[in-house]
Amino acid sequence: MDRQILEELVMTGAGFTAGLRLMAVYDMLRILRIFVPHCSAAVGAEDLIYWLYSSVSVFRLIYRGSGGTVRMYMIAAVGAGMILWDRILSRRVMGVLQKARKWIKMKSKKRKKAGE
Repeated sequence: MDRQILEELVMTGAGFTAGLRLMAVYDMLRILRIFVPHCSAAVGAEDLIYWLYSSVSVFRLIYRGSGGTVRMYMIAAVGAGMILWDRILSRRVMGVLQKARKWIKMKSKKRKKAGE
């Protein structure tokens, strides 16, 4: 296989894994928000920090991979990784965590009533 094509395949894989990583980090923020209530200003600040982190990560990927030349296949690979994580893993995990949160709230209400 041509060296150039092999390098592009490696960069496509790196973009895909970067997309998976970015969505995993955002899911961590979402999990934090499920179990620790936040005001809207805190949510906005967290999102701003996340998007700064995301943009720097993708910029570094593009800069290291192609010397700063924007390659659409790299951006598409990042997007594909993010979509795959969201559609397959994230929705299932978040659904289970939402149920766990409701269960924890119900148990704590029962304990408060029993203690009164």
